[in-house]
Amino acid sequence: MRLFFFSLLLAAAVPAWAALPEDAPTADTAPAGEAADAGTLSSPESLVVPFADAGVVVALPTASATVLAPPPEPGVVSFVNKPKRTNYLIPALESEALHLLFLSFTNLVSRESFGQVSLDSIKSHFDGRRPWTWDVDYFLTNQFGHPYQGALAFTAARSSGVPFWLATLYPLFASLTWELFYEVDAPSINDQITTTIGGIFLGEVLHRAAMLVLTDTDGRAPGWGRKLGSFLLSPMDTANSWLTNDDLYAGDLEDHPPYFAVMGAGVTFGSSLREPATGRVFQTAGTQLNLQGRLTYGIPGDPDFKYRHPFSHFDLDFNLSVGGGSTAGAYFSRGLLFGTNFGSANTSVRGLWGLFGQYDYSGVSLVRVSSVGVGIGTSLQWKLSQNVFLQTSGVFSGVPFATAGALGLDEELYRDYHIGPGVQLTLDARLIHKNVGWLRVSVRDWFVVGAYTPPSGWENIMYFTVGPMVRLLGPVALGADMVVAVRRSAFEDQTLDRSVTGFTARLSLVWLSDWTFGVVDRQLRPGPQPTARR
Repeated sequence: MRLFFFSLLLAAAVPAWAALPEDAPTADTAPAGEAADAGTLSSPESLVVPFADAGVVVALPTASATVLAPPPEPGVVSFVNKPKRTNYLIPALESEALHLLFLSFTNLVSRESFGQVSLDSIKSHFDGRRPWTWDVDYFLTNQFGHPYQGALAFTAARSSGVPFWLATLYPLFASLTWELFYEVDAPSINDQITTTIGGIFLGEVLHRAAMLVLTDTDGRAPGWGRKLGSFLLSPMDTANSWLTNDDLYAGDLEDHPPYFAVMGAGVTFGSSLREPATGRVFQTAGTQLNLQGRLTYGIPGDPDFKYRHPFSHFDLDFNLSVGGGSTAGAYFSRGLLFGTNFGSANTSVRGLWGLFGQYDYSGVSLVRVSSVGVGIGTSLQWKLSQNVFLQTSGVFSGVPFATAGALGLDEELYRDYHIGPGVQLTLDARLIHKNVGWLRVSVRDWFVVGAYTPPSGWENIMYFTVGPMVRLLGPVALGADMVVAVRRSAFEDQTLDRSVTGFTARLSLVWLSDWTFGVVDRQLRPGPQPTARR
């Protein structure tokens, strides 16, 4: 109800000329004898807007006759002229409430040893008996579980109207309180890093993606499917929207960003790992069900779109393969922290450059890798001809913490992966015919040095992906990918050295948000109906 009356006030307060379509008739241009629509002014002295349903008539002074846009449909989610409101206490309380929920589960249900917290275990984190250390937890727990825990704290803050940079404090302190008060084990240095940095980068992507699902509705209220999708992406956004009646907002989200999304399902086949020196295949996987998705938010190429806020441009790529006795998942994201765009409506090359933040996770057997990093990069669109475009991006990052590979150790007792700082290179290119499809090539390369804990040495893991996508009918396309993974390592203990080459192929039926494969041409925005949305 509050959103409905706010919509009425907004519709009455917006200057009349801002709501006038270019081809809309005014009192001066309307055909003689034609009745004026509701909201059409016949007098130059006042603007009368009848709202029959609400029983309200608003009169405002105006300079000329025009047409006022009708009020938004009740339930429409929009950030246009939405006032900034912030609550700093709600996300702090929610973070600790989530900690208590997790602790209750590990203490009472799963009976994990680290969940048997006592006053003595808490004191041991301060008196030196259990000092800060690099822990040896499972790869999935450390490299995805902790970043997601940080993302919950971060999205709780963002959905409470806290601006991006202030919101970064919430996963930082949430991780600190978890390590000190909610676990028996010694506080973990690597958990503090990944929960904070990974939580920020993962959280902002999920926050913006969840809001995009709700707002990109062509002026209609989101249905239950969109609400469910937004909840799955960011539960804290949904919870706080309900808790505060959607009243909190930081003022830094774009209402209609240019974007391109792909969602698909299919199969992976031919998966194998081999020793490059001998060619011996030592591990295979049968045909698996594969789910995948990609999202580019703030596509470079729109000269009217400005990158004013962190992550006003980001790329997200995930896939999950299940079946044949194994599960493999991967999530890659990078977002613009600071930057600016280049090019104009009259240039064939338009894009952006600046400082990017990255969070990556891939749990694929011996070639698994995860990292958080910050680096310099660019993303651009090059118009080669009327229908052919090249979209490409590249980021070179410094990595304060990364994990890579598998050492062949017992994960119940030891850390079965290499940890340390390093560097990371990401390159992605799509050659697009906007009426047909694309050919995509992607390279991701991580170099990790074992500077934090034994064993000393280095790991290099590279993923190379190539594949076409062809539109079949409407928003439905057929996609294929071939993925090659290469691992090289060198340790002082040469028994840990291992070189591995992996291969898999994917075939998917996908849905496209934009029939032109994300091309942004001149003033046109992505979408099946290429019309200006501002």
